[in-house]
Amino acid sequence: MLKTTREIQSRLSQVDIVVEVRDARIPFSSCNDILEKEIKNRQKQKLIIFNKADLAHANTPQIVAKHLPNTPHIFTSATDGFNIKNIISTCLKKFTIVRYIQFHKFIFQKV
Repeated sequence: MLKTTREIQSRLSQVDIVVEVRDARIPFSSCNDILEKEIKNRQKQKLIIFNKADLAHANTPQIVAKHLPNTPHIFTSATDGFNIKNIISTCLKKFTIVRYIQFHKFIFQKV
């Protein structure tokens, strides 16, 4: 974990937006506090994707919205494809994307 954290820290200057994927079943326990501080210190834009939404408690989105009112987030399920295609539209609505074309090509090559 330490090696990965250092690698991410070294690459933060190269990105416009940080897309953090968390487990929707444990939305607050699955964050990395070290990276959270680093992202905040570098004033990076961030989107949190809460994956496994199909396995989370039904009121999890309301709880997250209450505790993270100013943080863009989206609930997805990679297993059944729920909300996956909305990741790009959420980024476009919430952020100024400088490198949209590169981002768009990358996402659709992976999906």
